[in-house]
Amino acid sequence: MPLFSVIIPTYNSEKFIRDSIESVLKQSLTDFELIIVDDGSKDTTQEILKEYAKKDPRIQVITTPNSGGPATPTNIGITKAKGTYIAFLDHDDSWKEHKLETLLKEYTEDDSVGFILSNVEVHLDQSGSKDPSKAKIRNRKLSHGKLLAGKYFNTFSMISIRQNILNRIGSLDTDLLIFADYDIIARMVSYNIPHVFLAEPLVTYRIHAHNTSSLENSAKRRAEDLERITAKYAKTFRANKSSLSSVHHAIGRLYLHIGDKTLAIKHYKIAVQNNPLNPFTYVRLLFAFLGERPYRLFATFKGKAFRNVS
Repeated sequence: MPLFSVIIPTYNSEKFIRDSIESVLKQSLTDFELIIVDDGSKDTTQEILKEYAKKDPRIQVITTPNSGGPATPTNIGITKAKGTYIAFLDHDDSWKEHKLETLLKEYTEDDSVGFILSNVEVHLDQSGSKDPSKAKIRNRKLSHGKLLAGKYFNTFSMISIRQNILNRIGSLDTDLLIFADYDIIARMVSYNIPHVFLAEPLVTYRIHAHNTSSLENSAKRRAEDLERITAKYAKTFRANKSSLSSVHHAIGRLYLHIGDKTLAIKHYKIAVQNNPLNPFTYVRLLFAFLGERPYRLFATFKGKAFRNVS
């Protein structure tokens, strides 16, 4: 039985999938199986996958009809996984060569750790630049509030979980198109599963024009996913009101982006109610009445001001 099961859900990824697969095959720890579930690609992705599967017996390729999102193929991969640990990799991301070796060291040193998050390096396709994550990690054990706020989470490629823990908490919610990964984080918080957050960027997170989760493509669905998650884990979020405020701010921001002032105002009000001592929540509520363009100007000014101060 392999130590790690690496799961890659993919769809129309001919441009990126080779880099993702190669980053797994180049791992310093070689005791893994690689399960790639193709969600009905229409480009040359399937041919690329067959090519790799012929070369390496650790690679298992599964092809399914298109489901419309990554949760279903990921769940299929989970059902096939035989590893003690499961590590996820998005089809357009990649890993540093020592990621699995580092994860194993963490898991074996502390049997209580149920899941591990590893920091990211952000690769901007348009400019070709690689930037460190904005998440500055000072404590390997983040509070529940910080995990729920989502500020330390970019991509499913950051997550690995003990298989027995995943069996306990259940597979991905297929009703969520964008944030099935964040849902897993919220679920582990609700189950009080111990974690470690590694400050070292072991993941390269690629941002490109065709991201399924890009804001322009999916703002409304992102908002709906976040609403569903806060409803599912209402008790957990009520115990972390500052985080609940942050999530409702994000929902309000999304609705403002698509021009729905009514829903934007509704969620900004909830953000204020849950964190009334944060002055920015009131500013954001004000801009919900003024609209998207003034908000963007304010956000740009605030960002520059804080950079100058620091």
